[in-house]
Amino acid sequence: MDKCSAEEVIACVDIITQVAQSALKSFREQFNTFQKVYLELEEQSNDLSNLHSNLEENIKSEHSKCQNFIDQLIEDSDDLKKAESSLENLQKIESIKLQECEELKNKIDVLKKKSEALEVDSAQDKRDEILAYKVLTRASFVYSTKKITGIVASNPPQPFYFKPQETSQHEITERLWDLIVQK
Repeated sequence: MDKCSAEEVIACVDIITQVAQSALKSFREQFNTFQKVYLELEEQSNDLSNLHSNLEENIKSEHSKCQNFIDQLIEDSDDLKKAESSLENLQKIESIKLQECEELKNKIDVLKKKSEALEVDSAQDKRDEILAYKVLTRASFVYSTKKITGIVASNPPQPFYFKPQETSQHEITERLWDLIVQK
């Protein structure tokens, strides 16, 4: 083994010290850079964690809103079905009532026609009876005037007076017949 002099050892120690200091300086710089990157990554990780938590809360909130909306739609759908059923029932009832109204209108028309026929027949019968009375009693009527007047021979005699413009023929016949029958 070779022996080194103290000066050579000191020179080697100086070189080793310089290399060690240079390596230490580089290590510190890389360590500081690594530490900054680590802190930035840790901050980003915290940000991502907070963002993830917020997203989870938003998703839960939106899911809850969607579920409430779905529940409301189901409830509204049920209400709509009930309303449609009720509407169908009301339409059936309306149809039945309209049909009944139509039948009643037809019955009313038939009854009106019968009533008119009866009135005509009744008026004709009363006219015939008055004409028979006229023939039997030799009463005379003047139709050319604007009024109908006369006396029904009864005890006491009953005068009558009608204005054909104000009184219908049917009413005149009714009143005359009442006067004649009261005998």
